[in-house]
Amino acid sequence: MMNGPGITTNMETVSTMIIHDVVLPPKVQDYFFTFGQDHLHMIDGFVYDRNVVVIINGTKYAARKRMFDLFGDKWSMCYDTMPNMSYFPGGLKRVCAGEPPQGDAPHE
Repeated sequence: MMNGPGITTNMETVSTMIIHDVVLPPKVQDYFFTFGQDHLHMIDGFVYDRNVVVIINGTKYAARKRMFDLFGDKWSMCYDTMPNMSYFPGGLKRVCAGEPPQGDAPHE
């Protein structure tokens, strides 16, 4: 008995398309990081807190590693797309993957 295209009730056929030996390179893109309510970091006169979104370009692994290198485990979420910025009045702060963050825009 068929449940839908290519799928039977006894699971003999799961899919009509099978891809073998395909290895995709890690995706490099901007990743967006936020902080929790009690997370507060001061680096070069810039405050990283719940009001700021940090952007890091790289693979997801490299971007997350950079966040741990800079902020330890005192950050909250990693997003693949920009979050709703109405919740982050401090704006965006880009951090380069291999350089220390620049504190060129003090938080008010």
